[in-house]
Amino acid sequence: MELPPKRPDMVSSDPTEMNASDIGTTNASGRFPAHPELRFLTICLSIQLLANLLILPFIWGEGEGGRRRKLRKIAPDVLEQYSELQASFELPVGTVSIPYRFMPPLKQKQERKYPLVLFLHGAGSRGTDNTQQLGALPSQLANPPWREKYACYVLAPQCPREKWWGQSEMVEVLVALLKRTLNEHPLIDSDRIYLIGLSMGGNGCWALSASHPDFFAGVAPFCGQGDPSTAPALVNIPVWVVHGDADQVIDVSWSRNMVEALEKENGNVIYHELKGVGHNCWQDDFSEPSQMMEWMFQQMKRSIH
Repeated sequence: MELPPKRPDMVSSDPTEMNASDIGTTNASGRFPAHPELRFLTICLSIQLLANLLILPFIWGEGEGGRRRKLRKIAPDVLEQYSELQASFELPVGTVSIPYRFMPPLKQKQERKYPLVLFLHGAGSRGTDNTQQLGALPSQLANPPWREKYACYVLAPQCPREKWWGQSEMVEVLVALLKRTLNEHPLIDSDRIYLIGLSMGGNGCWALSASHPDFFAGVAPFCGQGDPSTAPALVNIPVWVVHGDADQVIDVSWSRNMVEALEKENGNVIYHELKGVGHNCWQDDFSEPSQMMEWMFQQMKRSIH
């Protein structure tokens, strides 16, 4: 599902604050105004204002307010465990480059294969610094106890600014990056590829898994937006969904609707709706002990008929 980019600089002036010299003569009641052209303009401005008010929580929620947001500090011991990489892909829209980080299992044995976790960050971590996407789950997976407990490869791409993971162009980029990673690392178990994302990354989880369900053994979208019409494509993938019912950034109804659509298709879905929890609903599952991680690492890819 494609979601339009959200920009705070698009908020228009409140038409109710305009005076008569701005737009013309008002009628006797003081309302705008009898002329059809001006009435149409007023309605258009009101609709635009309302639309912007509705999308502003997405922009400024979760601490992702563009210039006002401080960059997340990633611990040096986390950075040193991830290779810093860049990839370019030729797409119908042209050449698209994407920075990404990659971490192998702590102790690899040639006689076995390991799962791959593909992590999609939220909107506030977009950019080109190739570090901000390592917050949350990638940092936790770099901790020695988790590297021992969840021996896996970790792939953490960074979405460019002005783009979003659910966009069809970025879905293509993620597919190309995933294919390249599988070709370069033969010890990755293609039957245990796990897709996890939060907020905008949750959107990407729904979009990517629906467009390429054959890749994934398990998917965990946190507080994401999905398209219920894609549910038939997801019936063979175990899905772990989390959303706070007090989320002011992405309304909980998005997850409820996806879960309902999956249940109607007899899909394999687990839903945790957290009472009184806002947008940062992933914190418990990205810390020890993690029910989600325990569940995820038990999943194996099922045959799709």
